[in-house]
Amino acid sequence: MGVIKFSVICFWTILDISYRWGSSLMGNSQIYMAREAFMRLQGWLFNPRETETVAVVFMGIGFLFLLFLMAMMRHFLWWPLHPIGYLMAEHYTMDWLWFSFLMVWIVKRLVLRQGGVNLYRRISPFFLGLILGNSAASCTVGTISLIIGRPVNASFIS
Repeated sequence: MGVIKFSVICFWTILDISYRWGSSLMGNSQIYMAREAFMRLQGWLFNPRETETVAVVFMGIGFLFLLFLMAMMRHFLWWPLHPIGYLMAEHYTMDWLWFSFLMVWIVKRLVLRQGGVNLYRRISPFFLGLILGNSAASCTVGTISLIIGRPVNASFIS
């Protein structure tokens, strides 16, 4: 229950900062994300296009491949390819996160090889705590920024 309250507080803090002092305090990416959906909708409404059949076919192929990865992951414990990896591979954040994912994969592989599933299950809460700690630090910096009324350099968090 505490994680849900924490998440609600973080979301509320972001909304509060954005509405009180404007999205520019949150950075250019917040402004872009807020405008992106409406700019795309405006393009569709004022410049309608025909359906791209080839694109739809390839989306279907990608969906079937994702279902295949999910089935393999579900039925075979040894299957190394995760469906989320397929989804994230072409996302722009992979430029920043690929090394973190590589390190997590190496640590997971070493833990499973050395200690088995029992060790993996015992140390999983530690790594989930690291993720929660990073989120708590980000929320804390956002709250400090809200209290003092100006942006805080938080480059050490990300």
